[in-house]
Amino acid sequence: PTVSEWIFYTNVTSKTKNWKRKLYGDFFRTTVENFFQHKDEKRMEKLINVGLRHGHEPKVEDIIKKAEGYIDESFEGEAVLSIGKAIDYIEGGVAGIVNAMPFTCMPGTVVNAVLKKLREDNNNIPYLNMVYEGSEDTNSATRMEAFMHQAKDFMERGVSRPPSVRRHKGARTSTARA
Repeated sequence: PTVSEWIFYTNVTSKTKNWKRKLYGDFFRTTVENFFQHKDEKRMEKLINVGLRHGHEPKVEDIIKKAEGYIDESFEGEAVLSIGKAIDYIEGGVAGIVNAMPFTCMPGTVVNAVLKKLREDNNNIPYLNMVYEGSEDTNSATRMEAFMHQAKDFMERGVSRPPSVRRHKGARTSTARA
């Protein structure tokens, strides 16, 4: 997740917990902070997004909802954001997903396991898991080249824009866009 996604995610989880614990003052404080953080983000986006094709990012709440059916929102942390974002990218028509993670990263490992099922549910979209451990990996370039070839083939076959992301049993099928 991006830094802003992580900040907004912690705001969402904080608001949820504060409301459940009846800490309404903390809930209100986080709500106000979140409002001004989003306002600042929009102002900065206007400066940065000039010339970018896909500058808009979905709301964190939408990313969390997209992950439903693959990973429960009670499983807090960046794994929920990574899965939801992968689904958002698939809905947007990407031709491949890369999971880049540091060696022994628990959330990255969870994401890797879940993305295998997500891949199967979406026309076997090309997927690459890249683990970095700080030393040079001689076959990384070969793996990336193979991934790019698979993604290009996937795109040329026209399967990169599914009508909706296919989800496994028990998953909600809502694909509303922000």
